[in-house]
Amino acid sequence: MNKFLILVLFSTLVFSQETPKYKMPVFPGCDKFETNDELRVCLQESASFFAQSYFKSNKNIIEYFQFPSFKENATFLIDTKGKLIYKKSSKNSDMFALVATDLFRVLNVYLDHRNVAIQPAKTESGPVGINFALPINYLPDSKIYLKDSINPIRFTLNSNQKFTVRQTKDFKFLVYNQNNELVETLNTFVDLVTNPLILESVTANKNVIVDRIIDDVNLRIEIENLFSNISKPFKISVYKDNLLIKDFLSMDDFMSSEFSAHIY
Repeated sequence: MNKFLILVLFSTLVFSQETPKYKMPVFPGCDKFETNDELRVCLQESASFFAQSYFKSNKNIIEYFQFPSFKENATFLIDTKGKLIYKKSSKNSDMFALVATDLFRVLNVYLDHRNVAIQPAKTESGPVGINFALPINYLPDSKIYLKDSINPIRFTLNSNQKFTVRQTKDFKFLVYNQNNELVETLNTFVDLVTNPLILESVTANKNVIVDRIIDDVNLRIEIENLFSNISKPFKISVYKDNLLIKDFLSMDDFMSSEFSAHIY
């Protein structure tokens, strides 16, 4: 049966009087340290660095889908096998929980890909799991444009028919057919990017946001580098009858333009 110690990872760890003698988990790269204080600091720095890298590498997605600001603690378990498991707190918002779950999933995949593992905490009786809490503070670079009553179009998809995908303020995604009939509701961002209808868009370099005829002119708005190239900022391009009218390199610039009206 697994045993768990409850500790808190902020700038320091908080111990209870009953905490037994143990050795801290050893994060890959922290092997040169021996004392619990040193291992704690190294673990804190490694987890914080990865969290920052996660937000940087997902900057395009976070900005385009208008993720809100976060100032919450992510409680996670380092189990007896050295795996990280996010544990949602009653104080965590649903959106934060979604991001935190993915953050620790990606960290586990990253460690597996490098063929390295966290050495779990140990007491005299063997490996034990420990809970930590990592504070995550995130402030978006751009304004939040999601509205209560009007859901913006995020994609226009063409398969056997045309579909539009709209996003609600509470991060649900509504799929409409070409007759503007609601055919599917995707309750989370993960549901969106794993849906068979959307998978082609996730792997594409360019995605169509809007493609419609307005006053006998074909208006097409595309986004580039949303999913497939995280090393470059995304670019929103507006075409009229296949002629490029303007490029936008941020949501602020696009949403303050006249063309933003066409995604509603």
